[in-house]
Amino acid sequence: MAGELYDDGDEIVVDEPEREDGLGATTEPAPASQPAPGSQPAEAAVTAELERIAARLSLIQERLNAERPVRTDEQSVAAAVAQAMAGLTGRLDALLEHVEQLDRRLEELASPSTTPAANTPPPEQDTLQQLVFGGQPSGDPALVQSRRELLNGVLRGQDKAIGLAARLMLVHAVGSEELMPLLKETGEAYYRWRPKRLDEQDPLESSLVESLGKRIAAVGLRNSIELVRPGDRYDATRHLSSDRGVEVSEVRGWAVLRDNGKPLTKALVGLR
Repeated sequence: MAGELYDDGDEIVVDEPEREDGLGATTEPAPASQPAPGSQPAEAAVTAELERIAARLSLIQERLNAERPVRTDEQSVAAAVAQAMAGLTGRLDALLEHVEQLDRRLEELASPSTTPAANTPPPEQDTLQQLVFGGQPSGDPALVQSRRELLNGVLRGQDKAIGLAARLMLVHAVGSEELMPLLKETGEAYYRWRPKRLDEQDPLESSLVESLGKRIAAVGLRNSIELVRPGDRYDATRHLSSDRGVEVSEVRGWAVLRDNGKPLTKALVGLR
């Protein structure tokens, strides 16, 4: 009959289609009604509902993981930084090792045990040293600096050093007839290389004169060398000079004496 209301006591439920993302309807489900006597217990119904929700949550989690973007740009930058750091670390290790080697080398050079080695000339200078200085002067430790000074001058092409070294080498090679004039030239070459204006001790000068004396005796002669000192009074019988004066101001050569002590060649000097 028109106008009559029908209410049979049952709730009308509209079934909504299931969403693709696994989520159900946005509205909360109606509370479950109390089961009628003889129906499934309430605990079983709750368990079934929880299992259904858990299944849907698992599906949602899988889809979120699949759709999460991969930050390849950050991974690439991190890898490049790690590689660069590895390369820098390797170079730093190599530099530190090099520094340690230099430190060890400096310690060796500073060690007292290496002092004799530091005074040992290189092989090419050792050979030249033997040729120039002969026996005693070449092995005297007090003459290390003087020998090095002369040999370095020779290697650098200095005329005065070469002139003295050449005459010293000839002294060890010539015979008695050539030795006498060569002794005078050697003295004058020595003072051209190392001028003597002060009355100071010169160990190389003394050692060379002693060595030359042995060479004179070795060739069967009885001559000797007489040194002149600045401040000595001028002696025309022993000294030779173009200057005017009464006192030796600079030694420019030594005198070569005969076996009777008289001068064979005079010493070249400067006067004041």
